[in-house]
Amino acid sequence: MDKPKIKRRIYVASSWRNKPYLEVVKRLREAGHEVYALPLDKVSCTSAKK
Repeated sequence: MDKPKIKRRIYVASSWRNKPYLEVVKRLREAGHEVYALPLDKVSCTSAKK
């Protein structure tokens, strides 16, 4: 995936129990976006932050 020309701030509004949630957060961050994922940012969950 190419890096975006404009870095976006994105809030992922979904339950962390939703199976694709962690992958969506991971891919958005890998693409260079600043992602706020409520339960992940409040609780230490490294799988989505890598």
